[in-house]
Amino acid sequence: MQRRGERTAEAVSGVAAVGEEGAAARKLTTPVKRTVKITEDISKLPIASLKDTIVSTVESHQVNLLFAL
Repeated sequence: MQRRGERTAEAVSGVAAVGEEGAAARKLTTPVKRTVKITEDISKLPIASLKDTIVSTVESHQVNLLFAL
């Protein structure tokens, strides 16, 4: 029995327990939609275009300084 204010793991994660027909009919669950949105938002950041440069610099140098003006 749940106490008042408690939520199940399914309710917290945004995924409700659904029968097989309902689960098959649903293409994207809430966490997947959220992940897609976050990925799109990250790609719109000004520094996103520098990702490859930053990654290669970090891989090839032990010490790195990264700052923004």
